Amino acid sequence: EFPACPDVFADESDAFSWLESDIPDDPEQLDAMRVLFEAMYGEEAVRMAQKSGDPEYLRRSTIVTWIVLTTRYWSQVVSKPPEPD
Repeated sequence: EFPACPDVFADESDAFSWLESDIPDDPEQLDAMRVLFEAMYGEEAVRMAQKSGDPEYLRRSTIVTWIVLTTRYWSQVVSKPPEPD
């Protein structure tokens, strides 16, 4: 049997704190994630969720941000093409 997965949506979850601390602190990548969430949910909805501190939105956006920014695929998506010689 596999051990139980931590409930990363629980307030007392150390796993969620770990995810938050493991997200790269790159303003360009974080801004790209903001644009992605605004495209998915709408700019006003994202602004309201962030302003109100909606815990469900904050947790879900943190998990998605962690998944996207810690995969090799993401670095290929946001990398800039080489400058022509």
